[in-house]
Amino acid sequence: MSYDGVRYGVPWMYSGRDVDVRDLNGRIEILVNGVPIAIHKKVQRSRAVILCPGQYTGLTTANGHAHSRPQARQIAADDVEIRSLDVYERLVEVGVSTPDLF
Repeated sequence: MSYDGVRYGVPWMYSGRDVDVRDLNGRIEILVNGVPIAIHKKVQRSRAVILCPGQYTGLTTANGHAHSRPQARQIAADDVEIRSLDVYERLVEVGVSTPDLF
């Protein structure tokens, strides 16, 4: 949740939802349907990121991490059509591709 140039964390299950914000006495209260879901000390640094304790607890998609870990997988190589290089030489001579060359 972003407020006054600072990103304040909320429990992950509230991500993407509309919230209300109260700026009271140096505290930022974040509420959903009038119920506080996070309270933070107000920060004056623009672009700061303030995490909420337990913000990602119970999140199984990324195994409890803020972002999923990259995974590599091998992709099978497609068969490549093999053709004579003179096909390309003829294309250069003509200057345009002609469907009957393939």
